[in-house]
Amino acid sequence: MTKKLILTLAALFLPMGFMLPDSPKANRPFLRSELIFEPGSVDGFPSCHASTLVELPDGELLVAWYAGCEEGAPDVAELGSRLADGATSWSKPKVLVDTPGKSDGNPVLHVDRKGRVWMFYVTMEGGRHLGWAGCPLKCRISTDGGRTWKQVLYKDAYTGVADMAWDSTDPRVVYASFERSVFALLPAESKKLPALGAILYKSTNEGASWKPLGGEGLPKNVMTFDIAVASGTRGQRVYAEAQSHGRDAQGVYRSDNGGKSWYLATKEIGSAGGHIYVDPKNPDVVYLMGTSMYRSTDGGENLASYKGAPGGGGGRGLLIGPRKSPGQRVGRQHGPANTRGGGETVDQVFHQA
Repeated sequence: MTKKLILTLAALFLPMGFMLPDSPKANRPFLRSELIFEPGSVDGFPSCHASTLVELPDGELLVAWYAGCEEGAPDVAELGSRLADGATSWSKPKVLVDTPGKSDGNPVLHVDRKGRVWMFYVTMEGGRHLGWAGCPLKCRISTDGGRTWKQVLYKDAYTGVADMAWDSTDPRVVYASFERSVFALLPAESKKLPALGAILYKSTNEGASWKPLGGEGLPKNVMTFDIAVASGTRGQRVYAEAQSHGRDAQGVYRSDNGGKSWYLATKEIGSAGGHIYVDPKNPDVVYLMGTSMYRSTDGGENLASYKGAPGGGGGRGLLIGPRKSPGQRVGRQHGPANTRGGGETVDQVFHQA
């Protein structure tokens, strides 16, 4: 909003909670909780869940959620509403995405630097008995503030986006990987689908269009890749951690020419099989998640475990601070932690047994 909104909590069915004055002073952070619509007022969608909220470049707020008769039912769709800058009431909820006969869910909205709105969501292709485990991740882009949507990165109903990465200093070049949802397919159905083909894709126009990325040196018949792009390399330094079936990974592959060719940096990755990250200050410093956290300081060729097994607490996610920040935030099995000295020291923030 024009008042430099710091945070607005849009609650669908939450009661009115703590509220600061309706007209906060400019530049003053505030928190507001309100109903987007009255319970039971949206015909055909009596139940809803998992709201996501973004602020558009013109100050308008856009919120999305999934709704239907109940979670997992075939009538569940992605709905949305908007609040114009300066307005006091939300627009009538509108269906944004509805896969016929399938349950859509868990939308996440994101506004990029061009003002385009991205929506990531899932669809229960394998039926309710599989739950969210059989859901491929789908992606749509809107260039008109969420009023219309174009689906991107689509292969088939059972194949979704596994990972996406870009150079934070030059996001024109984006990499994405696919993964086929084996949980959603019966063996007979799987045989009817065409071969997955290329798993890695590349965009040079910030995701508007994509091309398959073959790349000499990549392994065949892998399940998917986790991707990391080194900052400050204009999208040329790329790491791809090959994922096989189960928890074992097949190795870390590296490209220094934007994916035209690859070489195997190492297969010695211990128990790593989670996500891969690159330090934004050094393209040669790579982190892998697993039952332990692993780090390489030579471009992925050698990895050392520095936190986790056998004592537990392996990393699940990593947030590395900006260039002027020395710290990291780690999502771990036993709770979040901070690190110092490039990961040499780990301080537990919260422990969950």
